[in-house]
Amino acid sequence: MCWLPVCVILLMELQVSSQERVEGFTRGKVILPCRYNVMPIEEVTIFWRYKDDRNVYNIVSGKADLTDQDRQFRDRTRMFPEEWANGNFSLLLTDLKDIDSGSYSCFIPTMNILRQVEFSVQE
Repeated sequence: MCWLPVCVILLMELQVSSQERVEGFTRGKVILPCRYNVMPIEEVTIFWRYKDDRNVYNIVSGKADLTDQDRQFRDRTRMFPEEWANGNFSLLLTDLKDIDSGSYSCFIPTMNILRQVEFSVQE
């Protein structure tokens, strides 16, 4: 069975926003932005990823799920549940390191929305 047409259709429907650029400083903290329209909190599912495949933070059905969080981000991330009802799914990353520089994505599967953030750590 050929999956290529299915993948092409899915990619065509994925709404990718323009890439934002954010800078932070070593040992500091930064907020990586991700906003979308208000939705019922129990329906909120968001996947934050680093370099497309490393799990930074998951929200599943309105609850934080850090069971598969990449070791690089453990105890260094925080979200703002009180803001989710307002469409704010931004991520706080603390104790910044050089290896944190790179591409981050905030994926909202129910809306097929992808927000991208290019982040760089300065000395």
